[in-house]
Amino acid sequence: MFGNFVRRVARIHILLAILGFLVVIVIARSFVARLFTDPLTQLAHPSSKADPEFKQVWEQARTLLQQITHAFPDDPQTWNLAGQIHSRFGRASDAKACWKRCLAIDPKFVEGYHRLGFLATEAGDFKLAAEYYRQACKVDPNSAVYPTLLAEVLMQDGQLEEARHVLEKCLQKHPEAVAARALLAQVLSQLREDGSAIFHAQQVVRVTTEVSNVYQVLAVSLERQGRREEAAEARKKFLELKKLEEETHRKQLKEDSPIEAARQALGRAYIGAARIFAAYGQFDNAQALLANASRLCSQDGEPMVLQAWLQYQCGSTKEALRLLEAIAEQFRDEPATLIAVAELARQWGETQLAKRVGTRLITIRPREPAGYAFLAGLSLQDPTAEESFAGLVCALRAATLAPNAENFALVAMCAKKSGDDTTAKAALQEAERLDPDNEIYARLLKEWWKD
Repeated sequence: MFGNFVRRVARIHILLAILGFLVVIVIARSFVARLFTDPLTQLAHPSSKADPEFKQVWEQARTLLQQITHAFPDDPQTWNLAGQIHSRFGRASDAKACWKRCLAIDPKFVEGYHRLGFLATEAGDFKLAAEYYRQACKVDPNSAVYPTLLAEVLMQDGQLEEARHVLEKCLQKHPEAVAARALLAQVLSQLREDGSAIFHAQQVVRVTTEVSNVYQVLAVSLERQGRREEAAEARKKFLELKKLEEETHRKQLKEDSPIEAARQALGRAYIGAARIFAAYGQFDNAQALLANASRLCSQDGEPMVLQAWLQYQCGSTKEALRLLEAIAEQFRDEPATLIAVAELARQWGETQLAKRVGTRLITIRPREPAGYAFLAGLSLQDPTAEESFAGLVCALRAATLAPNAENFALVAMCAKKSGDDTTAKAALQEAERLDPDNEIYARLLKEWWKD
């Protein structure tokens, strides 16, 4: 059973660990309600719809829609992608119909609730958005994303106490969730619980100094406590960040082209369609779609990673490995691409490449958990005592940076492999405390206490 547990957690802990620093990056750029969306859900500007070039791009997108919906009409991923395409091209009602069809096919397809919640939020219907996000929380109770989105719309609807309850419960399980903590600081400040608001805001500032709203919370709450000098410093930082955000926004407005944005969205749609065809083993169709994506998203590593995977699946292992090496070099400063490369290398048994890429991830993001968690997971596949100890050190570092259940379970696995049963049991107890609904933790603890 322990072996199955190791394999299960090793597969999921990497993505869960990387979530922490991705949230930090995004929260610094936009308000909480936008944290977990992607470019396909940003509605097209009405004026761009009349542009002939925009219409041409839309026709290509429509052709892709027909292709995937005809090929896989009973797959919720098909209608999820269709909804994203419609939404990006300003067709909100069609997008809504697509995401409702996702849920008709599979009522536990959590992304459907997420996307419908986003549309309701955009329309200003916060009560409806809250219902969708509540459903998402029920379907995926281990997510830190959906409680944060739920709390954000509750706050906008004036339901501050419920928002507080949702966020505090979320942080009990995900203490590293920066977005949830930043939003809780805002809620507590509005409730005039200034001491708690300051505490949570300062916790966020320890992780990132680029979240303007947190400094506003500090300025207001510190001022109310009579700590005027500290409040002035926080207000100064808030104004500096707001000025920077406004300058960046103006620059983007000047530089951004609606047509180019539409082309990028089409490219992302081709990538999504390629994934669906690849999942059904239709590799030729997937490769053709990726070729279209690469022309439109030449600076994006994702189609290249998927291309390498397809080559490997088709038996072209040498070409796939050469491409993977090239991707690791070309996107050596892109964390999301690097973690995808490292995971493929691990799956293919290319341990040295995986280790090298994981080390690079730590180099460029030393205060983020993903690289440490990946190397810790990788050490579980190495029988040597040296790697076992190094893996335990990495796991402890990951748990320090992101003290969630998955990382403590990783510490437990690495400690067990190193022969440190005391640390292993203590770490697994902490994982169970953070995620009491996880039956695997409880069952494994009973087995370990018997040993």
